[in-house]
Amino acid sequence: MSAPTVTTHISAQLAEGEPVMTAPAVPIATVTAVASIDGVAVPEFTPSTRDGLAEQPATLATLSLSLPLSREELVAALFYWNSSDSAELDDDEYVRQLVVESVVNVGMGELTALCFEIDTAPLDDVTAEWLAYCRRRVAEVFPAAVSVPEQRGRTDYPQHSAGRPAGVVEAALAGASLRQVAVALYFSDYRPGDLARSGLEWVETCAAIGLDGLTAEVVNRVHAAPDDLDRFTDCRAAARVVLDAR
Repeated sequence: MSAPTVTTHISAQLAEGEPVMTAPAVPIATVTAVASIDGVAVPEFTPSTRDGLAEQPATLATLSLSLPLSREELVAALFYWNSSDSAELDDDEYVRQLVVESVVNVGMGELTALCFEIDTAPLDDVTAEWLAYCRRRVAEVFPAAVSVPEQRGRTDYPQHSAGRPAGVVEAALAGASLRQVAVALYFSDYRPGDLARSGLEWVETCAAIGLDGLTAEVVNRVHAAPDDLDRFTDCRAAARVVLDAR
């Protein structure tokens, strides 16, 4: 299963006519940055070092690169923009644009640190929902990157469900099928054994978060070819317990 690859090509072109010289005798240039993800073009963007500059420095070199990205890195690239309007993230083109923005303007060093933070730091309900949504959009836009998220080595899960209104979980689970709840748990922070370790309320919360925005396409894809069959089998069993308790 190949990882999505971001390809960027950043260059600058001088304005038409004679170069306009600034005080230090540097030509004004208009920056053109071009990027694609797995061959899908991403709309033109401006590298952050050039953003807002009326007088652009002359270009001495052009950088082209192909950078394979893991599922975790793609998720982090979206998760970084946690103030983004989730409705905007429904647009596949915007998702690709944010990935390029993160890789080029935020930097892989920051994304690597964010991957670690996602895997270890406590998350409140709002942030956990944003993470689940980022994971789902990665699964939808980059199907080759679909895989089970790394499970956290923590025992503090119950704090996330504490204070979550019961009605929110009830509403999310109302009418949900076994197939849907199983996949919702598969993409969530649920771990095998959480029913005994953290209780039914936590598992229900994981399912409710995972169900938010879950599409039939993703449900069918995971059921047809789960990346981790053992985990998915456990998620199905847990999903049955959740629904039987309704």
